[in-house]
Amino acid sequence: MTNDETYATRLNTDSAKVVIAQFVRIELFYRGKLFVIKREDLPFYIGRDEENCDLAISGDTISRRHCVLQMRDHQIGLLDTSTNGTFVRPGRADSVFIHNEYYPLVGKGAIKLGHLIDMDDPELLLYKVVTE
Repeated sequence: MTNDETYATRLNTDSAKVVIAQFVRIELFYRGKLFVIKREDLPFYIGRDEENCDLAISGDTISRRHCVLQMRDHQIGLLDTSTNGTFVRPGRADSVFIHNEYYPLVGKGAIKLGHLIDMDDPELLLYKVVTE
């Protein structure tokens, strides 16, 4: 025991390693087609406008530029910029409604523009975030 009356633990911070998963790509699967989007392909726009979107999806509730995949704070995510919002279902969790806000994406899941998610819907957009 030392003469120091305070009890504290000293950590060797030089030996501590912080491991952060680095985004490599996001894979989107829509109507039988695979889209592989790397960091350099971002931002990646999704919406009705075939000329100004990287992935064009038609529908009454889909905005011209409905949403965009982008990086924020070293994290891939979806920014909804639409009138009707976007539903995201991460993994097996409940769906989350996103409207004019950013939502980070991890693992695998499903995205539906302007409607509730129905896992049997052929128009469902599936995603998988790949990290190293």
